[in-house]
Amino acid sequence: MRKILLFVFISVFCFANQGLEYYKNKEYEKAAKIWEKECAKDNFKSCSFLGYIYSQEKYVKQDYSKVIKLFKKACDANEFGACFGLGWIYKNGKSIKQDDKKANNLYEKACNADIFEACYNLGNSYYIGQGVKQDYSKSIKLYEKACDGEVFNACYNAGVSYSEGKGVEQDYNKAIKLYEKACDGEYPMACNNLALAYFNGEGVKEDYDKALKLSKKACDLGEQMGCYNYDILNQIKY
Repeated sequence: MRKILLFVFISVFCFANQGLEYYKNKEYEKAAKIWEKECAKDNFKSCSFLGYIYSQEKYVKQDYSKVIKLFKKACDANEFGACFGLGWIYKNGKSIKQDDKKANNLYEKACNADIFEACYNLGNSYYIGQGVKQDYSKSIKLYEKACDGEVFNACYNAGVSYSEGKGVEQDYNKAIKLYEKACDGEYPMACNNLALAYFNGEGVKEDYDKALKLSKKACDLGEQMGCYNYDILNQIKY
């Protein structure tokens, strides 16, 4: 979550101010003081950054009660990265009662503003029916939107949906393209699925060498099934 929130805030709220310079120089307490002053003046971007700082224990003393207030203030002012962060807090029940419906509403608000990680999270909710009625057709649309925004685990999930025909007509060719994009983005499970597709000739022409190469890549990226498949493929070779 730390990396995702940081990516969202830096990409959406990247503006030149002293607080951001302090943050880049790892002077987190100084950054927090600057953003606290700016937030009090209703600089809502600063509220978002300050909320992020307080959510990370390595920067300042972690305080989710402050995070909630800061994200809510910023989200109410349509700082959509803060809406995503607040949604995550409701989803995970951090210093607040866990509430899937509120989380999804906040994810939707952020997704509509092209916070693509929020689209991915909302897609997951529709896929498993958590806080909303299960709806594979909605989940695939959200996954594809997130994938277009370079959220590679969303590309993988969309690929699985096309492979299994969940919410869409089964289409192995589309699944392959989505797995390829996710694998190129170094999402290991996608590389593993792509390796299996090449081994079995599912959506692509059988290609043992590509299957071997992709399973190794999956393994190198930390996917244990990739390691297992790589060992099996090497045994078949010899």
